[in-house]
Amino acid sequence: MPGIVPDEGSKGAKLVLIGEAPGEWEDRYCRPFVGPSGQRWESWLGRFGLARSDFYIANVWQQRPHLNRIETVNREALLEAVDDLHERLAALTDPWLIVPTGNTALRALMGRALWGKDSPKITDWRGSILGYEDRKGRVVKVIPTLHPAFTLREPGAERACLHDWKRVAKDSRFRELRLPH
Repeated sequence: MPGIVPDEGSKGAKLVLIGEAPGEWEDRYCRPFVGPSGQRWESWLGRFGLARSDFYIANVWQQRPHLNRIETVNREALLEAVDDLHERLAALTDPWLIVPTGNTALRALMGRALWGKDSPKITDWRGSILGYEDRKGRVVKVIPTLHPAFTLREPGAERACLHDWKRVAKDSRFRELRLPH
């Protein structure tokens, strides 16, 4: 049975990274975003003057799902995990920017159905600047992007991720949500 992979990082971090669920490496080391996808993510951070230690790192679902497929998680349990994610985000001191990686993280954060034809897709929203109102009424910037694991399967997607992380680095320097007109 997979164990719980707890969030990592300072509750005072200005930047938040959200993934879907732990994979094999995360389950093994009981840390989020490690292994090949975590190494790829950290290499992107270095390109833009950011570091892992700048982030509070969380997953929507905190255990490795069966067959590494979030769809195998009971819907009610996943909805409870989404509720818990919102509580964990509200417990942060003063987040400025949240980066959801992938469909599940984006949908959990933005309060949309986790599955279904009307669910937002990360490919439609990646690189956008959105706003998220947490349970304390704070509005936090959101820049969704693809999960680094996706770029391991689809190397051509890395270019889009690098564009997104460049935007994350730029927007990490200020708190306000500056939406395009």
